[in-house]
Amino acid sequence: AYYHDHFFDASLLFGEYHRELLEKGTSSRTRFLISGSATIKDGKSPPKAKLASKIIYFDQPAGALLPASVKSKILDMLANLLLRFPGLSLTVKPHPVGADSLLRGFLASVPSARLLPANDAKSVADHLASHGLSFTAFSTTGLEAIASGTASLFLNPERALECGPLAFMSDYVVPSGSELVEAVSRLVSEEEHYVEFTRLQKAALGRHYFLDPFDYRGFLEELGLQTRR
Repeated sequence: AYYHDHFFDASLLFGEYHRELLEKGTSSRTRFLISGSATIKDGKSPPKAKLASKIIYFDQPAGALLPASVKSKILDMLANLLLRFPGLSLTVKPHPVGADSLLRGFLASVPSARLLPANDAKSVADHLASHGLSFTAFSTTGLEAIASGTASLFLNPERALECGPLAFMSDYVVPSGSELVEAVSRLVSEEEHYVEFTRLQKAALGRHYFLDPFDYRGFLEELGLQTRR
């Protein structure tokens, strides 16, 4: 057990959500204080309703965290969506380890999908700038998308991925292909709905992440670890 405060960067522990988990799940008297986020630096970006038909999907490899059966259903949801809405464009950003066999099979069957290189030099923010919808299973890139003004949907067939660091975004989980079609249809065709959707997502994210530019120098000064020069 620890008897002093611990300071964590929210980019590592997902902000208030994880602080509550740590405090409830430990027997120590430690207070877990969240200092800010190194990755989500500004939540003031305007909503990108005009880009809603441009989708970016952040792929994750099948494995222990994302069983192959669940990932297969996610890819089926995407394929069905593109069939229903031929006007949509899909960009796939693979995990840095590259595309697994499931993703390669999907790309072979959906030639209209654009695959980015696994080692693409552009940042997530660069890619989000030209996309109005973001899909992921449980990657924190979905949170970066929200902060950037890009509406984000968390694809979770049959709610198989209920636990994990993004459970606080459960209102934006899409558990089936039919619900994905319905959600995207509204986001693409109803600008007011898109704007309100992103506002609510930012509000939810702001309850768990620090969305304003973080003053690390000031924070260190408050702790007495650095003096102003």
